[in-house]
Amino acid sequence: MASILFIVINEREDLGSILRALRESGAGGATVIETTGLGRSMARSLPLFGGLRHLDEGVRTHNHTLFVVIRSEDVLKRCQEAVLEQMNYFLEEGSGMMITVPVSGVWGGCDDGAEESCQ
Repeated sequence: MASILFIVINEREDLGSILRALRESGAGGATVIETTGLGRSMARSLPLFGGLRHLDEGVRTHNHTLFVVIRSEDVLKRCQEAVLEQMNYFLEEGSGMMITVPVSGVWGGCDDGAEESCQ
C-alpha cells in the first residue's frame, strides 16, 4: 500500500538538505508549500490573540510543508530515517514534525526511484 509522508520544517535552511535526503532515499518527487501554523494565524486574525503578535515580530512567518507519495515500504522507511537523521529526530522544540498516512490509491506522479518518469 502507498503512503504519503508529510514533513513540516520550520527553518528554511533545512529545506535543501531534506529534499536531497528524500531524493537519495528513493523518493520520486516531492511537493513543497509554504504554510503558517495555527498560533501565527490566530495572532494575526483574532483580537483575543493580537497580543501574541509581539512574540513573532522579526521572526519568519512561514514554514515549509513537504508531501511525498511513496509506493514502496522500503523507500518509505529509508525516507523516514533520512529525514529523522537530517532533523535530529525533531528533538529541538519547534523544529517541525513528520507524519505518515496510508493512501488507498495513486494516479499519476512519479514512481519511487523512477527518476526518468519525473523529468
